[in-house]
Amino acid sequence: GNTVTISGSLSGNVLGALNKLGSGGLILTNTLNHLWGGQLAIHQGTVLATSGDFLPDKVFIGSRGVLDLEAASSTTVPYNSLISGPGDVAVNAQPANTGTVVLTNDNTYSGLTAVYRGILQFTGNVSNTYFLPGCVVY
Repeated sequence: GNTVTISGSLSGNVLGALNKLGSGGLILTNTLNHLWGGQLAIHQGTVLATSGDFLPDKVFIGSRGVLDLEAASSTTVPYNSLISGPGDVAVNAQPANTGTVVLTNDNTYSGLTAVYRGILQFTGNVSNTYFLPGCVVY
């Protein structure tokens, strides 16, 4: 599938939910004004977020979906969204593998957590056995 980039603003409650369908990718980038209400639902394919500011309060990842979280080199980026569903979360620090992604909520997603580059830090509840069923560090 194709990859689409949203680099403009998404704001307000008029969107309700943004549903990502199909095997392609969606990149949310280039603005600090993705303050939209509702939920991001990743049913299939990958959504890449280059900052925690680009995600709504709730993110659902379906069994064929991936949420790819990035942190720029030598930065710490908090992701405050409540992440749920059976899908996977990937962590990529760009470009020099020194960024830190921080998951701040009591997330309940049950998919794989893969750290490809950088550091993954938790400040939310990690005692939930469904939270990290398999963490892979590359």
